[in-house]
Amino acid sequence: MIKMMGVLLAGLVLVGCATTKPEMPGSIYSEAAKLHVGIEYCVRMGWLSPDLGAIGKRGIESRINEYSYDYERLNSEARMINSDSQKPNQGDCNKAAMDIQGYNQNNTLQNQAARDNQRETQEIINNTRMQNTYCNRIGNQTVCSTY
Repeated sequence: MIKMMGVLLAGLVLVGCATTKPEMPGSIYSEAAKLHVGIEYCVRMGWLSPDLGAIGKRGIESRINEYSYDYERLNSEARMINSDSQKPNQGDCNKAAMDIQGYNQNNTLQNQAARDNQRETQEIINNTRMQNTYCNRIGNQTVCSTY
């Protein structure tokens, strides 16, 4: 019972340390909705590849997931922008493709740097950790193990 209370207390302390996401500003609602609708339109028109469109939408989602937001408000903004008669042209879609490709390349470089850093850290840990050697003598033979 005391163990259980200790575990519960530790859990409450950890929950108390959790940070909440900031509320998403109104300008990001309209920006995210406009980008989302624009990407879908560009893909539908064949001016943007589906792969780049998916990467772009993932980028938008990662941006809005930095915030606490109202899903219905975001959908309402998207419906309002979708009903607007002003649609992106091919030049807008080409610029979006360049921006998405740049985002993707930056993301790839950051992931590679993180993997390299993790590998280097692991090598440092492996090279500096203490090793223990245990030897056991059986008759005339000695067997040692290092761990």
